[in-house]
Amino acid sequence: MKKFNGWENALLKRGLKILQKEMEEEIEKIEASGRNPIMTKGFVEMSLKELKEKIDRCTLKRDLK
Repeated sequence: MKKFNGWENALLKRGLKILQKEMEEEIEKIEASGRNPIMTKGFVEMSLKELKEKIDRCTLKRDLK
């Protein structure tokens, strides 16, 4: 399998950061309406942290500086 370079790594992580913000805002809206969301902010944070670590493992080491 071909690995990501540093630029690709940065793009993916930036996209995940944007996605995390959107998901957390959606969770806040659901909670504000008095309903229970399927996912919590903690679950989203934990899942995306694991995905970021996986992206790092699939990135060429010389490009992580």
